[in-house]
Amino acid sequence: MEWLFLCLVKLLLSLCTSQDNLVPGKSITENQTLTPTGTFALGFFRPENSTKYFLGIWYNTIPNAPVVWVANRESPLDSPGVFMLGGDGNLVVLDGMTRKVIWSSNASVPASAMNASTGLLMDSGNLELRLLTSWSALGDPQPGKFTAGIEPKVPRQIITWKENATYWRSAVYFGKDAKTYFRNPSGTFFLIAYNIDIDEIYFSYGVSDNSVKLRSVLNPNGMLVLLLWQWKDDTSTWRQVWGEPENKCDFYARCGPDGACDKNSNPLSSQCKCLKGFRIKFHKQWAMRDWPGGCVREKALT
Repeated sequence: MEWLFLCLVKLLLSLCTSQDNLVPGKSITENQTLTPTGTFALGFFRPENSTKYFLGIWYNTIPNAPVVWVANRESPLDSPGVFMLGGDGNLVVLDGMTRKVIWSSNASVPASAMNASTGLLMDSGNLELRLLTSWSALGDPQPGKFTAGIEPKVPRQIITWKENATYWRSAVYFGKDAKTYFRNPSGTFFLIAYNIDIDEIYFSYGVSDNSVKLRSVLNPNGMLVLLLWQWKDDTSTWRQVWGEPENKCDFYARCGPDGACDKNSNPLSSQCKCLKGFRIKFHKQWAMRDWPGGCVREKALT
């Protein structure tokens, strides 16, 4: 299945050169980084309590710098590798011992530009993604059970899948362009936007103040969140300003066929009820708060 882009973020291959760019003949190895403006850094890192190495991008000016993107998630390295421009003009990660390519940007680079392309880390810290995938665990960037993106058959909503089964879906966005605005206690506005262009459909997020740091994360538990970097009482932290799913009723098909979920139900009572004209299909399952079996008609259609 072909997935549409979750957001428009790009890995730039440029014909120009400037300080801290990756140019032909140069590489990034252990203890080296690309830091174009100081906001973000790109290099090899090893997660805490792990022996594996990955190429990633992290915030360069924040304590315990959070990693925002990882290249070789499916191919961890036993030692720091080599990040460079390959002969076809693509950015590649090589195994430092075997020199085998374990990751490539897979861009279509014209033959005339293969020997002149330049890798540039954008100040936004973003690289091209086909699907947002959770980490396996908080300390392990290997691909986890959850992915988030846009379903081509229903392109106007964000969907999270758990091992290829629908786990959560957002409200449906209407119109060519739609924006949802939020305001945090400090007064900064941020937004989640839905756009339709000529060739693509995408969701994006942003803030009203470019100095504000905001990042989107799909947690290992399937929670899709927006995190805002804030200072409060002389301390700094990432604060969640938006997240889904918030309520158990937000899970896809929570109550099964012809069942309805009540977000305001008493914790001691059942969240699920059958629609009018329907009855519980499996009473023992519902008594154990196992609702996917759903409901069936009280009277069969004739």
